[in-house]
Amino acid sequence: MYTVMKKAVMAGLGVRVIVNQVVDDLVKKGEAAPDKQAAKVREIVEACEQSVHKVETAVKAGACSVARAVRMPTRADVDALERKIQELAQKVDALSRNPRTPS
Repeated sequence: MYTVMKKAVMAGLGVRVIVNQVVDDLVKKGEAAPDKQAAKVREIVEACEQSVHKVETAVKAGACSVARAVRMPTRADVDALERKIQELAQKVDALSRNPRTPS
């Protein structure tokens, strides 16, 4: 999963360079007007950013689904356990300071 995400990030970093090259080629071929070049680049980059957002959303949803499937504890679960451990530790400390004598 990390490799795929790393490749996606690297691709995202290179998108603007690639898009500029593609638009330059379109201008050279006469398929795009030189004065509209910046607008075309922005249009393509925005489309790429929307795609990235969709992928991120899908990955997050998938990760959450996997976490639920394996019953991974949530942050709230961990926080509740930490509070309970702290309460128990305080009770143990109190008991160890006031040892009862056997009757």
